[in-house]
Amino acid sequence: AEWKRKEAYRYYAYLLAWSWAGTPNLLSEIVYSDQAARLMAEIYDGDPTPLFNLLVDQYADQSYRFWQFRTLILLVKKGGLDLATVKDFLIRAFDLLEQEPEQHVWRGWEEVIIYFGLEELIPLVERAHKAEWILEGTIEEFREKWAYARAHPEAPIEGDLIAPYQGFDKEVAEAFANRARP
Repeated sequence: AEWKRKEAYRYYAYLLAWSWAGTPNLLSEIVYSDQAARLMAEIYDGDPTPLFNLLVDQYADQSYRFWQFRTLILLVKKGGLDLATVKDFLIRAFDLLEQEPEQHVWRGWEEVIIYFGLEELIPLVERAHKAEWILEGTIEEFREKWAYARAHPEAPIEGDLIAPYQGFDKEVAEAFANRARP
């Protein structure tokens, strides 16, 4: 990412589709954090297809996919992807993710809707909660997060700024700082 090697984007998305991408000595903990999303957004080459495919790949690890939904947020924030495209994808993803009830990936899908205030997608969120596909939280908690996001547009996710790639030194320092925490 430091060298802005866009050609790595497709390979990185492909690699994350493999369940073993998080094994020690490969990508390890990075795939289980927002660092993976920051890296993906930094090397993004302008074609959302590999990212979209990863997000709905039922064979890819759901935790990797959860974090990669944040890539959508980062790309819209930096102008690499327009919000209308993301909204259309979220609608299509609803139908595809419907085949994967009770998965952590649904929480990432919901977070993008909250972050951007996509009010027209609330009926889909309500359907997902009613069907109990989103296990982490209730519809009431969604509404609380929604209200918070609307009241705090500068930081819609409470306690989480969803920051872009900060450079190799800072990313590595953060990774080791997180590893050192009890």
